[in-house]
Amino acid sequence: MRGGYPGTCDIATVYVTITDCDATADENNISGKVFIEQLPDDGTFDNEIFVTGIQVDLYGDANCNGVIDAGETIEKSTVSDLSGVYQFSTINGYYAKDDFDPTATYAGNDGSVNWTTNWAEQSDDGVINTGDVRIINDPEVDNNAIRLGGPNNGISRSLTFSEATGATLNLVIEDKT
Repeated sequence: MRGGYPGTCDIATVYVTITDCDATADENNISGKVFIEQLPDDGTFDNEIFVTGIQVDLYGDANCNGVIDAGETIEKSTVSDLSGVYQFSTINGYYAKDDFDPTATYAGNDGSVNWTTNWAEQSDDGVINTGDVRIINDPEVDNNAIRLGGPNNGISRSLTFSEATGATLNLVIEDKT
């Protein structure tokens, strides 16, 4: 049973039809409604009941075969609202990312553009799992993260976006003092 709805134990594959929509020039909107299929089970919406609280995952299909293969991960996840509606918004283009998973390393590349350099510690021992600068497991989110300590320590990394006209930096910072 999923989301508290008896009989909703299936995992469905959704095929997306591309149409014009109300989005910015560099944005893709993916939306739909989750409903409970009633008999006859014909795969079409025939005034069935819309369902709230169902998790909907958006996977990256690296080889475009329409199948979730090993190594293809969830890009985004959401939950259907009170009307059964779910929506994802994705931005086109290039991005750099390092989520430090599944293995803690200073050389991770999880985006569409690879980093130019590895992470480099400043004023510490240069070892990934000792000292005041290190990658540790954050049990609150079950994910690896950089831990910085000490007044003069830091860590840096660089990348090159050729022909870029702008950039956005997203960080998650927690103060656990």
